[in-house]
Amino acid sequence: MAWAQSNLKGVVMDANSQTPLVGASVTTAENKGTATLENGEFTVACSDRITVSFIGYETAQV
Repeated sequence: MAWAQSNLKGVVMDANSQTPLVGASVTTAENKGTATLENGEFTVACSDRITVSFIGYETAQV
């Protein structure tokens, strides 16, 4: 069974203030990754789950 890869686009924001998190790390299970832009946006090639991390915040798997 093979999974099709596609680009995942999103925005990483602070849950309370709704401000974008600049430079948050977004990585995939395939060890591909990127960092969020000035507006918190990211695009990453992904076939399953992503992990988002940022200093001072709890790491999240989505």
